[in-house]
Amino acid sequence: MTRIQNYVPVVMLLVFVSVEFFSKYTQYQGHQTDVQKIVKAIFLVFFAAAILYDLKSNSVRIKQLILLFVLFCVGQYFVTPMFSNYNLTTFSRYLFPIFLFTYLIGFRPNAVGRKRLFLAFEWFLVINFALLLVGLFFEPYVLKTYTGDRFGYNGVLLTSSTSTYVYFAALGYFYFAYRGEVFKKWRFWIVLVSCFIVGTKSLYLGVVLFTIVVVLGSSFKYKKALFVIGGILSIVALYFILYQVPQFAQIRENDGILSALLSYRDQLFIDQTLPYVQENWGVANYLFGGVSDFTLRSQMDFIDLFFFWGIIGGIVYLITYTRAFFSFKLEPVHWVFFISLGLIVFTAGNFFTYTSIPLYLAILREAIISHQDSHI
Repeated sequence: MTRIQNYVPVVMLLVFVSVEFFSKYTQYQGHQTDVQKIVKAIFLVFFAAAILYDLKSNSVRIKQLILLFVLFCVGQYFVTPMFSNYNLTTFSRYLFPIFLFTYLIGFRPNAVGRKRLFLAFEWFLVINFALLLVGLFFEPYVLKTYTGDRFGYNGVLLTSSTSTYVYFAALGYFYFAYRGEVFKKWRFWIVLVSCFIVGTKSLYLGVVLFTIVVVLGSSFKYKKALFVIGGILSIVALYFILYQVPQFAQIRENDGILSALLSYRDQLFIDQTLPYVQENWGVANYLFGGVSDFTLRSQMDFIDLFFFWGIIGGIVYLITYTRAFFSFKLEPVHWVFFISLGLIVFTAGNFFTYTSIPLYLAILREAIISHQDSHI
């Protein structure tokens, strides 16, 4: 069993990256493929079976998952159509990270397995950086972050939101894995440069927030001065984006600063999400959710979470998610990092429903745990 535990995370990383790039290539060719759904469904069944295999250790988590299923059913009962295939798929996407995190708690790779996983992750980032440079200089369309003329290259990664979370998690991975040695690691600098090439506003915000994490976690005595300088530079950068970058300047002039910052997500909420809620929801839906068409979401993920689950369901889901993930002792610097991640989730979408994202978070978690174990 130990051998399987050591290989599952690495195999999962390699498979997910390959399938995601295949899906991206197929999508840019104007076609659709179900390969990604099939592969992730296989992993979901595998994790579920492993959790049931260790039933005694996972009894609390299983009860939480059953509760989530009950809450989902209550919400779906009050919408038309009830239990559509699309909503069932969305429900499975929400559960995927909980299954993955729970599996990796019970079946953690040993030191050799973690080392193999970390090496694979770091070299994936290096290879993807090479593809970012190819995209930057030669502009093959399939390597772009966005369709159209907006700047950004994300290599093998499928979506802009995935890219944001992957690279923010990568920044955290290097910092928490290497701490004082992080700036001596050339792969870290590759990740930092990649953050600017990817081109998402949320990731630019992530770099600023990560800088705050590093400053707070350092022993540097001039922290206040750095915060002042960082604040000024952030304001200058924000001004440049909103007033000097033509695309965002036009959005700001036509629709306001909020739409420019959120890439029209505020408009999606006002024009799609809110009208659906007002026209279709009753008391039960406000408590437990229930959506007949999740494509009406705002793509601001905390709002979308409660759009799908309702108030009570959303709270239960967040509690279950956090308990499944935080299986380590939180230090102050960890709090700052994950609160920063939460701020990014407020401005971006698909954090909870893109099933590749929890894998990168799991790698980050393994780095934190590995560092803590080595300093006991």
